Amino acid sequence: MNHLSINPSSRLGLDAYLRRPSHALLLSGEPGAGLHTVASQLATELVRNGGRIQEITADDKGLIAISDIRSLYKVLRSKEKSKRVVLIDNADLMSIDAQNAFLKLLEEPNPGTYFILTSHTIEDILETVRSRCRHIQLRRITGEQSQKMLDEDDVDQEQRSQLLFLASGYPAEMKRLLRSEDYFETQKKYIVDARKLLQSDRYSRLRLVLRYTDRWEAKKLLYSCQKLILFSVMKQKSFNALQNTDVLETTIKRIDANAHLKTQLAYLVTKLR
Repeated sequence: MNHLSINPSSRLGLDAYLRRPSHALLLSGEPGAGLHTVASQLATELVRNGGRIQEITADDKGLIAISDIRSLYKVLRSKEKSKRVVLIDNADLMSIDAQNAFLKLLEEPNPGTYFILTSHTIEDILETVRSRCRHIQLRRITGEQSQKMLDEDDVDQEQRSQLLFLASGYPAEMKRLLRSEDYFETQKKYIVDARKLLQSDRYSRLRLVLRYTDRWEAKKLLYSCQKLILFSVMKQKSFNALQNTDVLETTIKRIDANAHLKTQLAYLVTKLR
């Protein structure tokens, strides 16, 4: 675990977990926090002296179905006595039926079986499941840790400033930005558009948002707006900026709820100050 860039307070929680692992752990954090990387490392540590790791991920439809959990039942009810770690990545993608089925596994844990769940949206996981898991949040790493990550690469000063802003303290996001120039340029584009959206007149805003026809790309634009607003609020308090944060959050939630995309983006344009 020492080679990973992890927020100091989050690391304390992870170290405590490894000293006395509970049968179920829920790792949460924003996209880019490195949930899967940390979960995989924890699983490796747990089976260091022998055992197996089984990973469950979403299917092509972006869902973890009840059939996946039923298959897990059969595996865990075997007479095999070796230690086993079950890693469920993006556990919030479990259907409600799957979560209820998984709850039974949590209520009757097998000795030597450990569950590690990851989620960027833990509110989508049933409270009955969450309450039976030890919860550790992966927070942003410190500025010093971010700088150290950049020290390991040949990054000029201008690009360094851009990377620090785009990654915003999330180590996995920093690695993606460093590894892919195309990804780096795409994220810069979102920031440029977000700045225009926040600073332009209503007509220009409407023309801009109507270019976004993909839900995920639209959300990336709105996340970039949130990032710019947070940076602005840290520099100087702004009531309008805080109001815009509420509008953006409402729009993102509606898009997640499958509301009509163009309608929600038009709503955003009318509400931004």
